Parts: sequence; structure tokens; C-alpha cells
Amino acid sequence: MANLKLKNIKKSFADQVALDDLNLDIADGEFFVILGHTGSGKTTTLRCIAGLERPEQGEIYMDDELISDMTPANRDVAFVFQEHILYPHMTVYENMAFPLHPRGYSESEINSKVVEIAEMLHIEHLLERQPSQLSGGETQRVGLGRAMVRQPKVFLMDEPISALDAKLRAEMRSEIRLRQRQTGITTLYVTHDQTEAMSMADRIAILKDGGVMQVGTATEVYRSPANLFVADFIGNPSINLISGKVLAEDENILMNFLGNLKWQVTDAEIVKKLAVVDRDCEVILGVHPEDISLEDGQDTNGIPAEIYESEPLGAETIVSLSLGENTEGETIILKARTSPDFDEAAGQSVSINFDQKRVLFFDAVTGKAIR
Repeated sequence: MANLKLKNIKKSFADQVALDDLNLDIADGEFFVILGHTGSGKTTTLRCIAGLERPEQGEIYMDDELISDMTPANRDVAFVFQEHILYPHMTVYENMAFPLHPRGYSESEINSKVVEIAEMLHIEHLLERQPSQLSGGETQRVGLGRAMVRQPKVFLMDEPISALDAKLRAEMRSEIRLRQRQTGITTLYVTHDQTEAMSMADRIAILKDGGVMQVGTATEVYRSPANLFVADFIGNPSINLISGKVLAEDENILMNFLGNLKWQVTDAEIVKKLAVVDRDCEVILGVHPEDISLEDGQDTNGIPAEIYESEPLGAETIVSLSLGENTEGETIILKARTSPDFDEAAGQSVSINFDQKRVLFFDAVTGKAIR
């Protein structure tokens, strides 16, 4: 087990910047997830930690020891790749035991370690099978077991379950997280899947173009995103983002949408946030689907909308709401999360409101959250 620190890491491939002054601080025993789109620098980060890539700039520390110049073999990390490639001519037992032979363990010690990890992963009944006799989920477990049997200081996992079907992915998410808690081994887990990140991580680092947009718990990045990119990336359905202007009428603060829709800000905390914004200045309001309420009548502070369509999903219904058209002629659609028994027809007029304790505001120019 170990802590990890990456300081000012820069890495390029030809003229393409992969990591741009990257800084991360991972605690001992933490399950730390790196989340981002394809090309954001996730895998390159892991490869730099493992020593498979050498940064042009920056330092990497493990347990406060500089490891930037160490060979991969001396870094005591286990890399779990997206594709678990097992040696086809070896049994499951032999595959799992393979990393231990060069380390000088006796046969009895190797047997003890393999059996212990196999029992932990519930694959002890597979030890005498060949890889060709395994299902996809069994192959994943064996590949994970082969990495775990070494008990390294750090696990590096690069989208290890992305090739599985949805049901098996959900099972493996729980399995990996449980085993990490049991072993306490510091783990960096890379994914582009926000569900994996939110459900597994102690903390999440969200990457874009080789830079860190935000680091925080699942709750922090969802409820207090640092910028528009994070806000739009996290959540399914994603957050509703609406352009508007801050107005002052008498002593009231209002948001004006589409030129003719007004919504009064009554929450004292929001009023304080917007006090620093110039009047008639454009900002972006963010509201999650579950923080929109629908009323049959006209709410005194409600915004008129029209039901565009409904998506019954069993446990809930996602309702798309039309606010009208903007100056470019685009229809502005909001999504609201409602109860499963919602049955209002498309085309019906409703009044909507936002939970003022939950709404977010962003600078329309910089994209940064207005705190």
C-alpha cells in the first residue's frame, strides 16, 4: 500500500499534448478513479505511473519516494489492462501463479497465495480449467486474480470491465470495489463511464485534454461542479443548462430566459452569489432533472412550459419540456425526472419551477462556477 503524487506532469506524442501540467495526490489505500472522454489522457497517466511512458517534465512519488527514474520492474505496481490476456497453454492456477515464480516464493507459499485470492474472487473451482473453458466474467476474475496475487503497493486498472455486458459490468464493479476494500491496496481506476466512477470511487479526477478539471467525491462533482464541462459530463440524464440574464426589479433579483420568461430568485444564498454579477449580464443556470418540479396550475414563480415527450423507465419517468425558441430559432428543451405514474400527454401546458437550494450558476464566458 502506498500514497502517490504526480507533480506537473507533461507528456506529448509528436505534436499532440497528452498530459498538460497534471497534478494528482492519491492517498494510501484510496480507490481513486480517473474519468474522462477518449483522448483525455487517462491511460497515459497510468502508463507514466507504471514507467511504461516517460514524461518530458514533472515528478512521480510513491510513499514520498521519487520513482520517476525507476524501471517498471522496480515500481511495485500491478497493471490490469482492458483485455485480460491469459496464457492459453496454462491452467487458471498456473496463470495466477505465474507472477510469483520470479519472486522466489516456495511452491507452498505460491499455492497458499493463489488459493487465498481464488477463494476471495470465488474462482477456486476454476483453478484446473484452461482459459478456453472460461466465460467472459470468469476470464475477468482470473485476470484480476493474477494481478492481486502479487499484492503490489498500487493497482493500475485501465477500463478492465468495459468489454463486458451491462449486467456483468455491474457485478464486476461491486466485486472489484469489495476486493479493494478487503486488501486495502491503493488503486487507480481509469474509465470513461461515469456510472463506474460514481459508484466505485472514493474520489474522482475528471480529465479533459490532459488537464484536471476537478477532483472530488461523487457527491461533490455532481452537486458542486467546478465548471460547465464537469457539470455537463456528470449525470444521466445530464444537467439542464439554460442561458439567461440577471435582472434587478425593485429589490428583487430575477433570471430572464429567452427574453420573455422570468424566474425570481428568492433563496438568500443564491442572491448572495449573484450579487457579484453585473446586471443584464448573461450567465448559465444549471439544474439537474430531479430538481425540476411540475405543476398543473400556474405557480406564482413558475415558468410556463409545454410537455414535449415522456420516457417511462419503470422506476421513473423522464419528461422533456419545451420552453420555446431562442433567438436562433432553436427549441430549448429541459428534462425533468418525475414519478413512474406520470401520464400527462405531449402538448399539455404546465408550470415548472426549480429547487433553489440545488440550482447552479456558471459564468457564460469562462464556464467557471459562480460560487
